[in-house]
Amino acid sequence: MTSVKKGLAFAAAFAAVWLAASAASAQRPDWILSERGYEEMRRLAERLDATAQHAADQARHQDSWVYRHDTRFVRAVSDFARRADRFNERMANYRAAPWNVSDEIRNLQRSAQIVQNLARGSREADEHTIADWNDAVMVLNRMTRLYDADVRRAGRYEWNAPLPAYQPEGPRDEYGQQQGYYGQQGYSDRRGSYDRLASLSRELDDRATRAHQLAEDAVGNPRGRAHRDYFDRIHHFNDQAREFDRLVASRQADYRQLREQARHLLDDARQADSDMRQNNVFPEVWEEWRGAMQTLERILNTLGA
Repeated sequence: MTSVKKGLAFAAAFAAVWLAASAASAQRPDWILSERGYEEMRRLAERLDATAQHAADQARHQDSWVYRHDTRFVRAVSDFARRADRFNERMANYRAAPWNVSDEIRNLQRSAQIVQNLARGSREADEHTIADWNDAVMVLNRMTRLYDADVRRAGRYEWNAPLPAYQPEGPRDEYGQQQGYYGQQGYSDRRGSYDRLASLSRELDDRATRAHQLAEDAVGNPRGRAHRDYFDRIHHFNDQAREFDRLVASRQADYRQLREQARHLLDDARQADSDMRQNNVFPEVWEEWRGAMQTLERILNTLGA
């Protein structure tokens, strides 16, 4: 091959590579956040989720007049909390599955502003309710500025600027101590605590069910039938444990209510344990029963009792 032909072949090959690279570049979405943009958006998503969950918790605790008397407001709060939680989860996996966050930010912004306007329009809305939605809108506005600066190259953004301090007061327990939301314990701590509580309540239900099954088997023999009253106590405890697990899973009770119910369950379990051992009733149940009491003790520790 002559030098001229070699030169032409090289040029053609180079052009093909350049065109392929250009095509790949053109196919890459231009809405993907930079690494720095992602880190900042992730920080904001966590703050937004924490604010939304606090607002939803307030609705469940029903401390504010507007939460107790405006069902439309409560539904809007719950819907926003679900959206914010989903957005935060998706941002955690953004590197593996990026998507255009601007549309979702706009949707969240409209939703938050609707709730904010409802709260402001209520003469009975307290300052903490207003604070929740002012904070949510503030974070969403910052998300919009971030996206514009990082992706659209429009406007300025103050990178890593500290978020305004925001520690709304949570409901207080019977001792006047704040039970705490993310403002006191931190968002991750609050969520982790509730996850542990849900796991323990399921364990309690499982142990109570196994104890009930063992007692039910024992009732089938002549010796067991003589202790039907103890079986009824075990049956009742099993029903209570199942109801406690349902209440925890529904998130419809505050920590004070859950503590009271857990203490009641533990008192009943301890009394039944003492009576069964003293009278040598249902020994096949004792080990599982002891496990249920230990689970209740861990539940009370998680609830801060």
